[in-house]
Amino acid sequence: MSPDSMSPGRAPDVVIGIGNPLRRDDGIGPALLAALHDRLPPTVDRIELDGEATRLIEAWSDRRRAVVLDAVCMGAAAGTVHDLRIDPREPEGTPAVGTPSVSSHHPGLAAAIELGRAFDRLPRSLRVIGIEPEDLDHGAGLSASVDGSCAAAIDLVIEALA
Repeated sequence: MSPDSMSPGRAPDVVIGIGNPLRRDDGIGPALLAALHDRLPPTVDRIELDGEATRLIEAWSDRRRAVVLDAVCMGAAAGTVHDLRIDPREPEGTPAVGTPSVSSHHPGLAAAIELGRAFDRLPRSLRVIGIEPEDLDHGAGLSASVDGSCAAAIDLVIEALA
């Protein structure tokens, strides 16, 4: 790979699915990533992660665009689709670390956003597309309310990368 191909914003766009499929709706990130498999161009990288902050920063660094898929806990009704557009320069509107919002993996995603911003390691465009979970207990499969919202979330991912 040439040095120019690794300059900021030159790495391929990436879709990152966060979650644990063995904790019901917490597995929404990997489930959406799997559903998108044949719908994303081959030029888009696909990465499945557990939500740990440093792994997220590494996954989206040097990207022009990154889309993160996750169970998003913001107090809305189960199955609500959230589309959070993160400005790499402006912290206003980014949920704070430790608040009961953004990801079911806090402080992972919120911490990664804050650290990425502090160290200039956010992509030019970062979107968090998530679905409000209903059931985060141990077990396999998504709840009906979350499963029913997958198509809308997938459409947002396709739009984000258009």
